[in-house]
Amino acid sequence: MRVLAILLVSVYLFSSEVESSGGKVHVKVFYESQCPFCQHFFKKYLTPITEQLGDYMETYLNSYGNSLISDGKLECQHGPRECEYDLIQACAVDRMKGKSSTDRVMMASCFMKGAFKPTQTTGPLCSKQFGLDWDDVLKCSEGPEGMKLMKKNKEEMPHPFHGTPTVFVEGKNTNPWLLKNAVCTTLAEDNIKPAACKSVLV
Repeated sequence: MRVLAILLVSVYLFSSEVESSGGKVHVKVFYESQCPFCQHFFKKYLTPITEQLGDYMETYLNSYGNSLISDGKLECQHGPRECEYDLIQACAVDRMKGKSSTDRVMMASCFMKGAFKPTQTTGPLCSKQFGLDWDDVLKCSEGPEGMKLMKKNKEEMPHPFHGTPTVFVEGKNTNPWLLKNAVCTTLAEDNIKPAACKSVLV
């Protein structure tokens, strides 16, 4: 009887875990706003793949990239404006905790598109589009909260880290340019085969 009870508890815990994750493929994307490869990845891969398969994905975004934190200041590979946008994205992602993963990716994509324009041009536009308070996001990015979020992003960086974009699918380091293949293959393991995966699953 005790064995049966243990089994029932185990089944309950397992089913609860599956339910809490929504049965979605977990994707982690480590990037920086002005990296040419990241720009290409968002435009040609992450955004269209999310449009097609967003209902099956839970995507975590980390904009720390190749940055350094020195003497309490953020230093970025592509200069000060990249730091501004990386901090803005960290704050915007934080403010969208209650939103869907798809919305967060589309928001980040909007900021990526405008990452070479002044923040006061891109910020209000993308914030309005995704229901964010731009003044709040900007205040966060320019103050201690933004740096706190970036320190958290730094702590969550993979080791070793070989550059951006870096992508993990279900905890496995994945070729960014094969993201769709990885998502579709993972879904197929659970016999889930969305129409968007037909070109991949042959």
